[in-house]
Amino acid sequence: MAFTVNDVRDLTQFLTLHPEWLGEVRRIVLTDELLSLPAIARELAQAQVRTEQRVEELAQAQARTEARLEALTARLEVLSQIQGMPIALMLDGRSQGWEQAFAAAARADA
Repeated sequence: MAFTVNDVRDLTQFLTLHPEWLGEVRRIVLTDELLSLPAIARELAQAQVRTEQRVEELAQAQARTEARLEALTARLEVLSQIQGMPIALMLDGRSQGWEQAFAAAARADA
């Protein structure tokens, strides 16, 4: 069964009457790259879901880390009060080294 297409209108009418031909027309007209785009979009959507799940896991881990840091800071404050060293002086030791902070505290007490 041969047919001719005189213009785009004839083609669209044929495709409307025979939608099963659309797949074949797509394979002829579109490149392999364009035909693969739906699969690529699905893969990207799945990767995005995995990324969102991982970000949520990391946010929860960060919240746990912050809670642990707060607890450790509170413990450090209690220990510094027990030892008579101001917490600010101990925390300043992060930048100057703990040994220097303890030496400065000892000089301050003297």
